[in-house]
Amino acid sequence: MTRKACGGLVAIGLLVLALSAPAAVPVSGGFQIDTGSRFATRVFYLSLFAASENLPMGWSGDVAGCNAGATSEDFKDAVMLRVNLFRALAGVPAVIDHRADYDAKAQQAALLMSANNALSHAPPNTWNCWNADGNEAAGKSNLSLGNRGWDAVYSQMRDDGDNNAVVGHRRWILYPQTRQMGTGDIPRGGGFRRANALWILDDHFAGPRPVVRDDFVAWPPRGFVPWPLVFARWSFSYPGADFSSATVRMTRNGIDVPLTLEPGSSADIGEPTLVWKPVDDLVLRPAGATRPAQDTAYEVMVGNVSVGGETRSFRYQVTVIDPDQTAAGAPLPEISGPATLDRGQPGSYRYVTAPGLSGYRLRILQSMPYDRVEGGENGLGGLVDGSDADYPLLDGGHPASGARALHLAHPNGRSQYFELVPDFVLGDAARLRFVSRLGLATVDETARVQLSTNGGLSWVDLYTLSGDAPGSGPISTPTEAGYGVHDLDLAPWAGQVIRLRFVYDFQTGFYVPDPASRVGWLVDDIRLSDSREVTQSSVTELDESGAFPFAPVAAGDYRLQVGAAAVEGFTPSVWGRVFPVNVQVGVPPAPNGFDIDGSGGAPDAFTDGVLVFRYLLGLRGPLLTNGAIAPGGAGANAVETHLDGLVGNLDIDGDGLRLARTDGMLVIRYLLGMRGSDLISGALGAGALQMPAATIESRLAALGL
Repeated sequence: MTRKACGGLVAIGLLVLALSAPAAVPVSGGFQIDTGSRFATRVFYLSLFAASENLPMGWSGDVAGCNAGATSEDFKDAVMLRVNLFRALAGVPAVIDHRADYDAKAQQAALLMSANNALSHAPPNTWNCWNADGNEAAGKSNLSLGNRGWDAVYSQMRDDGDNNAVVGHRRWILYPQTRQMGTGDIPRGGGFRRANALWILDDHFAGPRPVVRDDFVAWPPRGFVPWPLVFARWSFSYPGADFSSATVRMTRNGIDVPLTLEPGSSADIGEPTLVWKPVDDLVLRPAGATRPAQDTAYEVMVGNVSVGGETRSFRYQVTVIDPDQTAAGAPLPEISGPATLDRGQPGSYRYVTAPGLSGYRLRILQSMPYDRVEGGENGLGGLVDGSDADYPLLDGGHPASGARALHLAHPNGRSQYFELVPDFVLGDAARLRFVSRLGLATVDETARVQLSTNGGLSWVDLYTLSGDAPGSGPISTPTEAGYGVHDLDLAPWAGQVIRLRFVYDFQTGFYVPDPASRVGWLVDDIRLSDSREVTQSSVTELDESGAFPFAPVAAGDYRLQVGAAAVEGFTPSVWGRVFPVNVQVGVPPAPNGFDIDGSGGAPDAFTDGVLVFRYLLGLRGPLLTNGAIAPGGAGANAVETHLDGLVGNLDIDGDGLRLARTDGMLVIRYLLGMRGSDLISGALGAGALQMPAATIESRLAALGL
């Protein structure tokens, strides 16, 4: 077995400064989050939390050479976005930008921490790489070792560890007066650890306090809060408050939640703050919240707080949510409008908007039925391979059927996955079926099947199975003796565009490093029913008006979908159901009717129909008309002229082509009285295979047949 230990993530930020009593002034700008709206909170979290990480660092330095270097502007912007997301959720002005001189000095401070593998707000000049700018920044920054960038901001907000009982980092990140910060970051490498210095003291320090949403500043804040942001330590800050005799009570469904008050501090760090640690048997664990099975509300009552000689009490509710789950009755951006259109004719559509959101996009999709089986037999054409190069994803050792299966293992202790491509539109009866076998695996290794409705910003578990070996000794027995059959109901996501992935997850603990077939997770025979694969997709920006036109230039079956993002320009994190629209050719009445041969009789398959078929074959003159004009009919020149005027209406199947074997055949069959599948079977072009027979019939009727 291999032991993968959680790295020591340390943060210090107990900068002690005396604050004068603040006055209130309004502040505008940035973005605001109405945490009283579950939908808005969910959209902001899913949009901005993911957007504030995983950007290239672009670091240009060298710790061994005492070169602090610099990180990319995009990286620094992402760090500030993470700061602003926390501030907006807390209800303080989320207007933080990074200042170049703060960045440069903070970069030197991060270098000092990494180069010396230690943290200090007053590093001695005997430290490696010591310099005056780094020393100054160390005294004006939150400091982290083992984290960098957005991860450091998250760790500082969490303020875990015995030395962070007064949540000093959090208090500075949420200090209402701050307008500008700076970030310095060092990556791991060359035997040196990651480091961050977040400059938190700007020119507005101790200035007038801006208006904050709730008057107080609490974490977790009032309202709906995603569970990954509910940490072990809860805090309540208020300017000029004396918490020396304060009390805290928390209840869930009227029942008291056990909690422990953290020791107070006489130091002025940001705003005066009360800190406590609640624990219950449902959601709140000693290390922080776990994913709740349903929204879970806690009443918080902070009493006996002395403010300006007056005793005050405060009461608010925190509801812990799973942001990956849609609540019943949520205002999803659903679409309404016409279900059928004529080609080129615009239709007017409306969609549901939500207050506080300013980023909507329209996705226009075309799709076809999905009927493939994935299991490695066809290579990797229908898969995204997220496995390490140390072993092959396609495994021929122990397939359930055929010659191959898909294999995920942990040769290096990293989570592995593969994803089905492309995206899928689910029907009302959609199901996912597969067979799998979890071989030698520890309790810390988990097989997961996950679904995403927002392009991979967030994932929901559909299936999980962990190994059963403790990992501290030899493992000889597989978790599953053979392949198991799994049949998962996807109906809850009907009408959504989804992605599917199979993940072999490992975070910390013990793992089996052997990549042999008997180790890890084997998956085979993956099938989706009642689903369509997306073949084309285009996305356009929408305003917040709740309306848009749709004017397709080609016939076919379309699906429209509107997504909501937190702020304009960010990827939508919540999408409504798809709205099907059938676009017809919209054929106008034929010039001079469909009496092609001019005989004056009703259209006939053996005359008028044959003439259309021959014309579309390219025949002209006698080859066009011989034997195909009824008695009393027109001459060859008149027939050809009639067809020249009619040809623009002869793309019967709407594929953009006018062909004898498709459009001509449809005319003849229709005149013979054939309808439904008998009419269209084998007579539709490749670009019109999904065209319903009823649509073809209506187009032929419009020609006067």
